[in-house]
Amino acid sequence: MNPSRRGEQTWIDAAADRFEREWNTGPDRPRIEDCLAGGDHIASGFDNPYKLRHDERLEPLRQRNDFQKLVEGLEARLASKAEK
Repeated sequence: MNPSRRGEQTWIDAAADRFEREWNTGPDRPRIEDCLAGGDHIASGFDNPYKLRHDERLEPLRQRNDFQKLVEGLEARLASKAEK
């Protein structure tokens, strides 16, 4: 977690922490996209795809098709909820 934001852990921080734990302890190396896709981001309070598209910590993932699908899926879910 970014030390300048102590006390403000987001689902991204939680996913990164889970990834790091699994990387350091397990015999099988985890995939970051599995850690990112593992939760209900809207239910976790993350309902801002802008952050996914602009958070500097996620820059290495932005060119990946699976990450782009994750963001698009979140946007679609939010649009669907807004229509109701």
